[in-house]
Amino acid sequence: MRELEAAMADTDHLAVRAKIEALDQATKPVAQLRMNRAIAAQLHGVSLDEAARKVGA
Repeated sequence: MRELEAAMADTDHLAVRAKIEALDQATKPVAQLRMNRAIAAQLHGVSLDEAARKVGA
C-alpha cells in the first residue's frame, strides 16, 4: 500500500498501474479465503438441493 501511495505521488501512470496490480495479487488470496469461509459458514448443514435453491440454480 505504501508503494502504491508513493507511486501516486509521481506522474508515472504505468508505475501506479503496476503497484495496483501488485497489491491486487498480494491481497487476492486473503480475499478468496475470507469469501470461501463466509460461503462455507452459510452452507454448513445445508443439502445440495437447498443450496441450489438459495443461489437460484
